[in-house]
Amino acid sequence: MGAVVQQVIGAVACGSASSAERDALLDTPVDMYRGASSILIHRPLPTGTSIRVQGVLRKHRRVTATSSGFVVHQQTDNLQMAYDLGKRFVEVDLNGNPKRVHYDVAVIESSDADLKPFAALGEGRVVRLQGPGADQVFSSGGQSFDVELLDGKRKISMLGGQLSPVERLAVLDPFGPGYELWLERQLAHMFGPKEPQREGNEWDIDLDFARSLLINFGDLAPPMTITGKATFVGIEQSEGIPVQRVEAWIKGEGALRTDVTKKIHASNNRIELKYSGLFPVDLSLPPVAHDWVFKAKGNIIVELSDVLGDIEKEMRFEHQSRVIEVRR
Repeated sequence: MGAVVQQVIGAVACGSASSAERDALLDTPVDMYRGASSILIHRPLPTGTSIRVQGVLRKHRRVTATSSGFVVHQQTDNLQMAYDLGKRFVEVDLNGNPKRVHYDVAVIESSDADLKPFAALGEGRVVRLQGPGADQVFSSGGQSFDVELLDGKRKISMLGGQLSPVERLAVLDPFGPGYELWLERQLAHMFGPKEPQREGNEWDIDLDFARSLLINFGDLAPPMTITGKATFVGIEQSEGIPVQRVEAWIKGEGALRTDVTKKIHASNNRIELKYSGLFPVDLSLPPVAHDWVFKAKGNIIVELSDVLGDIEKEMRFEHQSRVIEVRR
């Protein structure tokens, strides 16, 4: 090797542009992705794939109007659901995206009361809603139905049993248990890297896509600022399967979108979304877990006759899901 290196150095020193005695290592292209991993957030799955999923969903929304220190109006909407259910991909499009998914419910527990947060999801256990009274929690099981995506909207076709109004709202919620029909693709578009990443790498998210999401679901209005990053935290084990942990965040700040017709003197809205997901290194397997928290708080000061009124809007959405079984 020393003779070869000396000949190459000698050729360069003499100004030679070519040499038959080149070191093969010098001609080996550098692999900029060596040691990096492909990260695929949305996994197109073949028809017939079945998974069992456990999860918890919690939504809270409150609008409060005050004037001269008194509450003159308040509207509160709450939704909680813990679920353990099976999904089977009945119909997918040409890209492998699900169009119709069959659901078999083991158990659903739900409430529209403003209860305390329920416990974290436990491995292999159905989470229970925590509340001051058992009569506020509705429990059911055994339902069988299809959820189909038609023109961007979800449609439920019951095949056995019934869903309560609260259960139906939760199943149809775009951020709820039917995440495979819409949310996973949004997450992939917004947070997915365009190239392989090494552990610890951080990359920019799609801010235009994030802006659209915060406008539609967070009532954010111009002028606004949007920031966000995603990180490949590393590879860990989940039930013996190597998975990639990806974490991401978005922050938005701007005005509060409202249909108030009174004169507005001030308007602000702050939104924060935190996300964590587990994705098998085996790209043929579906994501193992999604965990996200969406918080928004905004207010406007409006002119009410000869006084000023304050309208405050707060939202908090949480969803944890974990796949505990996959059959193909």
